[in-house]
Parts: sequence; C-alpha cells; structure tokens
Amino acid sequence: MRWPRWQWAPDGSKRLLTTSWDNVLRVYAPTGASSKAKASGKKESTAAAAGWHESVRVRHNCNTGQYLVPFRAQFSPAGDGIMCGALRKNFMLWDAASAACVGSYDS
Repeated sequence: MRWPRWQWAPDGSKRLLTTSWDNVLRVYAPTGASSKAKASGKKESTAAAAGWHESVRVRHNCNTGQYLVPFRAQFSPAGDGIMCGALRKNFMLWDAASAACVGSYDS
C-alpha cells in the first residue's frame, strides 16, 4: 500500500499536497522556525519543528474501494487549484489558497 500520496506544487512555492485515508486532502507550506516556542521552551509538533504548517485542509471521501488506478489529488498546472476525482465519477476542483470548492465537473 502506498499511502499517503503527495505532490509538490508546480509553481515553485514548495507547498506539498497530500491524499490520505482519513478523508482529508492537505496542503503543507514551509514556515520559519517558531522563535517564540523556542524561547519559551515549549515543545513543537514534528511538522512545526521541521518548518512546515498545514495551510489548507479539504474534506473529501478518499475511500474508493477500487484499486484499479492510483487515486490522488493533484495541483492544477498553475498551482492555484486542487483537483481530485470523486466516487460519482466526477471531478472536483478547489481553490488551493482558501479550500473553497470551485466546481464539480463530469462528462
């Protein structure tokens, strides 16, 4: 099994898009190390300590039950959208900055 699936943003912004079994598509973005947490001595999360934060979260049913083709979300070619197939054999598109659903498309 090869989960979670991930893809780097094609626009060079160093964002990372992941698809996982918990029915959430996530976009992680790089951040600077939290000097406030370091100064206070508080423990940071693993992602925060590595310089990443979750910038966008999209709820999407990723449990297809079909394993004929790889199922994963992808950035649009410009990196401004998130695209993913859905169970009703349609195609969903979300804004990569706000997670707002732009549309659902089918043939």
